[in-house]
Amino acid sequence: MTRLFLHLLSAIFVFFSFSTQPAQAAEEMKVKFGYFTGVTNAPFFVADAQGIFKKNGLDVELVAFSSGPAMVASLLSGSTPFVDGGGPLVTFPQVAKGHKIKGLINVWADNYFSIIARSSVPTPSAGKPYPQPMADLRGKRVGVIALGSHIAAVVERMLRDAGLKPGENVTLIGVGGAATGMAALVGGTIDAYIALPPATQTLDALHPGSYKTLVAPDDFPAYLKWLFTTHVASTQDYMDGNPAVVRAMCRSIKESMEWMSRPENFDASVAAIEKRLKGNAPGVIAAALKEMLRHLSPNGSFTPEHLKAANELLMDKGIISEPVTPASYGAKC
Repeated sequence: MTRLFLHLLSAIFVFFSFSTQPAQAAEEMKVKFGYFTGVTNAPFFVADAQGIFKKNGLDVELVAFSSGPAMVASLLSGSTPFVDGGGPLVTFPQVAKGHKIKGLINVWADNYFSIIARSSVPTPSAGKPYPQPMADLRGKRVGVIALGSHIAAVVERMLRDAGLKPGENVTLIGVGGAATGMAALVGGTIDAYIALPPATQTLDALHPGSYKTLVAPDDFPAYLKWLFTTHVASTQDYMDGNPAVVRAMCRSIKESMEWMSRPENFDASVAAIEKRLKGNAPGVIAAALKEMLRHLSPNGSFTPEHLKAANELLMDKGIISEPVTPASYGAKC
């Protein structure tokens, strides 16, 4: 009788174990997250590799996009509920049109771009206060990822600060991503380039002495130094309908950023990035991450300086006519 009773209990336990599995699986919230391929997306890669998404109940599919417009279109359609909002040129024009896109977490606190020139280009103003070094680009060809992009807008403004007129006495050339941009610089197709990690780190590894820095990240003007780039964005409609998912995403990214900031986790962070960004020379990702970590936001917030810089750049370009306010873009996360 005792043996029969034990078998019965075992059968009941197995039945309920299997019967609850679908409910448990349903509790894991599946969601897509769109991103640009680059070191700047490190917190997203780390959250995935270290199981931080899973720990917070999320089953996240990271989806790579090659352009801001394509990613925003996917966000607005509901296909990709979370995206790397990139720079303000990606999302702010859509907000100005009435689309309710919200910035949740700002990843990097300040500027990490630099303006570099091929080593053979004369730069008599290098080392002088901004914007004097930009004047050395008169008559030169400057590479940007794409004409009309957020990065191109930054370069155009910096050139105008030095009294230059893009399209008249300096030429902007779209050269694509870091790999083709660096090839264009080394090969002489362009004379200067706006670089973000791991561009200079790759040049140091593969083409030492091929470039010099005209404007370092810390020397950018205030209105560009505080210009935010990589950040987590969603839509108000999705946030209203899926508050639990949004809370879990916020926790995940903040935990990932905090985890990355610890020195003992540096090597594991590098491994997570290298898993997503293959083909880099040895040591390049480590050098790039070391540079990027000093720009990591301590709390993921959008400051008044961030929004002011974004509005100033886009209004100067005539892309928006009224400033985007904290109430219309920022969201508590």
